[in-house]
Amino acid sequence: RLSPSTMNPPTTGLSQTKYKNTQQRAFTRQATILRKNLFEWDRMLRSPQVEDWGTTIGRLNAALNQTGNLDRSIDDVLEHFVYVPKKSTANPQDIPFFLSTRLAEAVTDKKGYR
Repeated sequence: RLSPSTMNPPTTGLSQTKYKNTQQRAFTRQATILRKNLFEWDRMLRSPQVEDWGTTIGRLNAALNQTGNLDRSIDDVLEHFVYVPKKSTANPQDIPFFLSTRLAEAVTDKKGYR
């Protein structure tokens, strides 16, 4: 898990670089653990040997916890970004499509369930 010191960014230049490296290492470590857990879970699902439900649910629970840890380790500022294309599009009419954001309404069935 991330320590509280890695969650609060420092304000000086050199300290910020060290903070970014520490945060990146922590994030990479969490992502590696998540990838390993999901790979092992997928491998067990595909194998002819059957694993008990407790272990299977435990693997999924560990993956869920890891995604929560990854989400908490991302700075709020990093969640808001602007797409900047490297090349211009061939068709200028595509630009509004790339820059637009649409909010979709949740689809509900007759009973009101989402």
